Amino acid sequence: MLSLPRTWCVALILLLLATAVSAQQTTGNIEGHLVGEDGKPVQFANVVVSGPELQGNRGVMTTSEGYFGVFKLPAGIYTVTISHVSYSTLKVEKVVVALGKTTTLKKLAMSTQVYEAETIIITDTRPMLDATTTDIGANLTAKEFGDLPLDRDYRNISALLPMANQSFLGDEVNFSGATGMENRYYVDGVDVTDPGRVPKRTEVPHRFEAAGLTGQRLTVDGLG
Repeated sequence: MLSLPRTWCVALILLLLATAVSAQQTTGNIEGHLVGEDGKPVQFANVVVSGPELQGNRGVMTTSEGYFGVFKLPAGIYTVTISHVSYSTLKVEKVVVALGKTTTLKKLAMSTQVYEAETIIITDTRPMLDATTTDIGANLTAKEFGDLPLDRDYRNISALLPMANQSFLGDEVNFSGATGMENRYYVDGVDVTDPGRVPKRTEVPHRFEAAGLTGQRLTVDGLG
């Protein structure tokens, strides 16, 4: 019989013990696949595992393919709660995790969640004076405009607006104290103002520096 030195025997025993310890499992896993009612994967859903064997909860998020895995769980019985903003919360209870085993949950189907907004009824009335904006306007039907004693011109319609008054400076109306010659008119976003009737201009100082125009004189048409 072959005899080994004592030091070799001790080393062999320690190696066998280390192998046995490393092979011993102390935890288990939970995995699953999440789909919607249409069978497509549910991405980025929150998966929370809770149970008496855990201190607190353990959470993960599903992948783009709808898979999730919670690893290194102490053996025991757990509850898996899955939530997503577009689906109703799904809860799977009494999930058993054994030592060294992976508990696989079959395809879990989540039902679509529908949010119903409450009906909002506004009973207040609009004030006569709007202190939040400088816009003024009015809506007229073709019949209403046809019954009014006005010339058939878009500039005459503006005379019906609040804060509009008759102008004596060559234009039909002025607004909020400005002269009629300062008005500009736009129809469907197109400037239709007569250029000969807008003489007002703004002179910029010669030391004005902008867009590389240092030292040059820049004249900008004013808007009323």
